[in-house]
Amino acid sequence: MQLPSIDCEVPWGYFDGASQGGSATRGDGAVPFMDSSFYFHLKYAAGEGTNNRVELYALWILLKCAKEKGLHKLQVLGDSKLVIN
Repeated sequence: MQLPSIDCEVPWGYFDGASQGGSATRGDGAVPFMDSSFYFHLKYAAGEGTNNRVELYALWILLKCAKEKGLHKLQVLGDSKLVIN
């Protein structure tokens, strides 16, 4: 798998989530980068959820933060084929 190139002139963000299986305890997070030296680390670990649901929630966290920061363009990266497709 080839990693996508990142245009560092445009804000970017990475999302990821994990579940212990089934509807077990979950953890999700995202890191939006405004530039190479200014970023946020967002995380949420509560409740239960499937792995697919957790990945979607992690993306939602990333997009919500981008909107709150007034970003109109964001490169989104993640490892969830389901969410990306």
